[in-house]
Formats: sequence, structure tokens, C-alpha cells
Amino acid sequence: MFENGEDRLGTDDDKFIEIFTERSWDQLAAATFMYEKMYKKPFEKMLESEFSRDMLDALKKMVIMARCRASYFAERLFNTMDGLGTDDDDLQRIIVTRCEVDLLEIKEAFRQIYGLPLSKMIRDDTSGNYKEVLLALVN
Repeated sequence: MFENGEDRLGTDDDKFIEIFTERSWDQLAAATFMYEKMYKKPFEKMLESEFSRDMLDALKKMVIMARCRASYFAERLFNTMDGLGTDDDDLQRIIVTRCEVDLLEIKEAFRQIYGLPLSKMIRDDTSGNYKEVLLALVN
């Protein structure tokens, strides 16, 4: 990745797209780890120097997902309930699709990152039968 970014004038976007879309999550995580070990620089800093806006956001999210899926989904869940209102579509989609896959790990990551249980945030942000269904899935 160094040769296609920092080591040249201009960035070979196509090569980065190829790497990020044709490798497995584990391969992408290993590549970011090796990059940081070899070049003594956070991988995200390199991305920030080579990309901007939507492309940068997408690549950074893919790195988070590759390194720790639980943290990625914990952040997404927090964002669905943070601030005024709730993004119910995303909240439901994440809970329903992850409840039998890796929700235990996501709940633990949520507690570590935000210092409170996911169930408390759901309890505080939703109401009625809707809240009960979400809590039943989460617990």
C-alpha cells in the first residue's frame, strides 16, 4: 500500500479499491497491522493523507470493521441513539441481523467504548412494546 500511496506522486485509487474489496477482513486487518509495523505510522493517518471525504470515510470504516467487527457495530449502534431522536431503521437492522451472530461481543465492545450497557441506552431511548422487543433480542 505504501508504493500505491505515500511513495508516489498521486494515489493509485484503483489499487486501494482492489485491496479493500478483494481481500478478506482478516487479510485487510493483517495488512494494516503490517503497514503500521513497517512504517511506524498509524494506518488511518496514511489514509487521511491520501484520501478525503466519502472515500476516506468508507476506507476508515472498512479498517475498523476489519480490525474489530464488534467495535464497528458498537459505534453504529451508539450513533443510532445518540443525540435527539433515534435512527430506528438502523437500530432495528443491526440488532436483528447481529443478535444470533455476534451481539454478545458487540455488547461488550459497547460497554468498553461508551461505559454503559447497550441495554441501558436502548431502555432510555425507546419505549413501549418496541423497547421490550429490542431488549429481548439484546438480552
